Amino acid sequence: MSAQHFLIVNADDFNLTPAVSRGIVTSHREGIVTSTTAMVNLPGLEENLALLVHVPSLGVGLHVNLTLGPPVSPPNEVPSLIDEKGQFIRDPKGLAARARLEEVARELAAQRERFDRVFPRAPTHVDSHHHVHHLEPLDQLFLDSCRRWGLPLRSANSSLREKARSLEIPTPDHFLGDVSEAPYWSEENLSATLESLPEGVTELMCHPGYWEDSIITSSYSTQREGELKALCSPHLPPILDTRGIVLTIFATLGKNSAQTSREKRI
Repeated sequence: MSAQHFLIVNADDFNLTPAVSRGIVTSHREGIVTSTTAMVNLPGLEENLALLVHVPSLGVGLHVNLTLGPPVSPPNEVPSLIDEKGQFIRDPKGLAARARLEEVARELAAQRERFDRVFPRAPTHVDSHHHVHHLEPLDQLFLDSCRRWGLPLRSANSSLREKARSLEIPTPDHFLGDVSEAPYWSEENLSATLESLPEGVTELMCHPGYWEDSIITSSYSTQREGELKALCSPHLPPILDTRGIVLTIFATLGKNSAQTSREKRI
């Protein structure tokens, strides 16, 4: 890569709700989002897939979900992951202690298989809802899977980044993003971040979406419209141009050249 600043802007939670999925597509077509990750265990996946037909330049990865909704695997095959209603237990911090590793491996494989059945292309990368792939010893299952699949992995901390690179699994050099009571990414926060973006490849995690009353599955709801507005701000592209920041996707990691999402848009 000839430039020194590369930026993957990844919108988490595609298929959380139809409104969130629409907002993600808008943030790509009208803003700086280049990538998303899909929650394949939730209902409506086939319907929301239709939103991606007109945005082939949007990278789509697998957002492995072990903390919300039903499993893809038969419930009797993953009992340590679910409650009495057959739903994932919404307790990310307790997942590693509660889950049997063989059941996590089974569900991880099942979610990848569903992605392959529904999507016309392989995932660009892997990450997870609530960052559960950073939890030990679950992290090794994700590392082994990404190495076997030949896919990049999100690394939100230096520990997982070092583990991934020791196994020659592509992962960005830097990670930015979080959630908060207010929209985490405001136009001011985004602008300041772009102005000080470090050299190398950075993943900027975001959560754009349209708000709707039916969003009861996420505490991060109305904030999504604030992020959507910020990511579509007309003030951001001039900063990218001035600083020579190249928008890209996970699929370019490890390749000799990057093609910007802007160049790929139709």
